[in-house]
Amino acid sequence: MLDQALRLPASQVDAWLVALPDVTRHLAPRLRSLLQQHRTGACAGFMASSPRLNDDRTASSVKPGHRAGPYRLLREIGRGGMCSVWLAERAERSGRSRSPCPARQVAIKLPHRALDADTTRRMAHERDITALMDRPQVARLRGAGLDAEKRPYLVLDHVQGLPLDQWCARRQPSLQARLRLAVQLARALAYVHGLGVVHRDLKPANVLVGPRGQVHLLDFGIACRLPPAQQAEDTACTELSFTPAYASPEQRRGEPTTGASDVYSLAVLVFELLTGRLPHAPQAVVGGWLTRTGTASRECAPPLASSRAADAGTAAHLRGAIDAVLCQALAPRPAQRPASAAAVADVLQAWQLRAACPAEAFGAV
Repeated sequence: MLDQALRLPASQVDAWLVALPDVTRHLAPRLRSLLQQHRTGACAGFMASSPRLNDDRTASSVKPGHRAGPYRLLREIGRGGMCSVWLAERAERSGRSRSPCPARQVAIKLPHRALDADTTRRMAHERDITALMDRPQVARLRGAGLDAEKRPYLVLDHVQGLPLDQWCARRQPSLQARLRLAVQLARALAYVHGLGVVHRDLKPANVLVGPRGQVHLLDFGIACRLPPAQQAEDTACTELSFTPAYASPEQRRGEPTTGASDVYSLAVLVFELLTGRLPHAPQAVVGGWLTRTGTASRECAPPLASSRAADAGTAAHLRGAIDAVLCQALAPRPAQRPASAAAVADVLQAWQLRAACPAEAFGAV
């Protein structure tokens, strides 16, 4: 939990602490104290009183050249709280199969720690869910195994591209181009939901955009299978690892998640993609559109995307169907949101094609 808090922007930390579910809310004061020490530079002994493993397995020994089964790691291309992701290629190629073509590169996901029951369970969970995927728009599993240090690893397609927010910052795409990205993302999410999987961690870092504007949905580390009743038995589904600004209200409360939870996160992403701004201030994400006063709360309507647009021209384009579908998808209650990610994609694509799309065309769950 501390690793996750340290990765958050400072403006989101307070909201994340307040939003901790009841089962871990007692840890908030200790986390706040450790974060304050970190911010003020009191780092000598910053982790001295934190829980420690019985050995030093948290220190990763992985370096370029490390072997993971038949693969040799080339360079680190991503890092999270539990795992790092490496660009890799096959270390051995027989003389008969040697070719002037370069070796195919893959992405290897390795945990920071060596083999233990918890790490094994988490990696096996991600392996089983990722193995279901078979679309270019979704990261696909190519293999799995244990390295020489008994760490489980996953072999995934290597996707060339940039995270969604970085790609937009670099390319400065038009509104039409941004909508094309949104439609691709919604279609990819609909495919995942069709397999009975909830992603649970939609955010810009988990959406890569390729050189030609193709979207790829990544990272099923905390994904869950449907139905929600099954999630209580799945430890990955009780993980508190999520980004508050993009997580649904029910996920922040530690409740079971459904496809509607991902639809909410999709709406936050699309809202930000089309306007350049989140639909809420960081301190307002505690309960979605729930403003809390003591123990009381009241539901507030989410803002219209057109009201947050950067210019009048963009605002004019967003009024109508896009405003309506995003507003509905950002509803605090799952039953108030559009019926599926595919329904959101249909509305966005209809706007692209200048087709008639009345706001009342969306069905509720």
